[in-house]
Amino acid sequence: MKFFKNYDKYKITCKYGPRVLNGKANFHYGIDLVAEDEKSYSRTDYILAIDSGTVIKCEYDNIGGNCIQIQNN
Repeated sequence: MKFFKNYDKYKITCKYGPRVLNGKANFHYGIDLVAEDEKSYSRTDYILAIDSGTVIKCEYDNIGGNCIQIQNN
């Protein structure tokens, strides 16, 4: 099974857990992933959620960039 429907590779761009953001202690409650094609180019042409849910945020964030937040059911 592939993690991303059309791509075999992915990279974690931000892990779950404590981190420093803008010089302040912070906690990241998610895992940020990006799919990569066979040439290791980032692919952002679709999004795959790991469970069903409702989109509660879909916007550009100055810190996180393009962001979609899903509340799992």
